[in-house]
Amino acid sequence: MTWLPDMEVFRNLPLSVISVIFLYFLMFSIFWLWTYRTNQAHQKKEQEKDEKYKAELLIAAKKAEAANEAKTKFLQRMSHDIRTPINGICGMIDMAEHYADDMEKQTEYRAK
Repeated sequence: MTWLPDMEVFRNLPLSVISVIFLYFLMFSIFWLWTYRTNQAHQKKEQEKDEKYKAELLIAAKKAEAANEAKTKFLQRMSHDIRTPINGICGMIDMAEHYADDMEKQTEYRAK
């Protein structure tokens, strides 16, 4: 009866199936661990990049705030420095117009 398989081959079959399943799970575990570690490293790099970007944004915001404050102080000072002489000039013109009939006073106020 040569057409029947040898029983010796089937006797080790459960052990072979278990070995294949074990190897499959071992390879799957190794692949999963590698993927997990790769994802962890990628997430760590992304987190570091985000923290660096946030720090740069914070520095830029502080610089912009300082520049805005300097601009505000400059405009306040210049506004005062410009307004004072202009008020004096307007006052002298008003005084000259007040004495519309007196050309000597008008000339004096306008000269000042």
